[in-house]
Amino acid sequence: MRKTFVFSIALVLMIALLIAGGVAVAQTSCSVPGDLKLVVTSARWTFDPETGVLEGEADLLNVWDQDVVAPGILVGAFGADGEEISRVSERSQTMRLKAGDKAEVSFSMVLDEAPASVLVVPFDGVKST
Repeated sequence: MRKTFVFSIALVLMIALLIAGGVAVAQTSCSVPGDLKLVVTSARWTFDPETGVLEGEADLLNVWDQDVVAPGILVGAFGADGEEISRVSERSQTMRLKAGDKAEVSFSMVLDEAPASVLVVPFDGVKST
């Protein structure tokens, strides 16, 4: 009986420490590499196996201390073997994103096969020749 009581108290204390440790970790900020201007803060998509349409949105955040010009996303769809089956790049309707501001980018693509995974990567800038 005494062993069960001591074990129960120890278990409750361990759970409390794990929860407190998780809260402490959640309260620290995440570092951003110096050369990164945009981060994807959320991405949502749906896939319709009947039509093969993969569509969605991603939210971008300018983490740079200056404006970002022509923010966008590159979306890659990958098959079960890990090979890229399709990709599309889309830009935000916001062509100049101020430091600390967010923008939403929508995308749509038609796939020949169901994706096993989807990758969303931010990019910015306009190149000319």
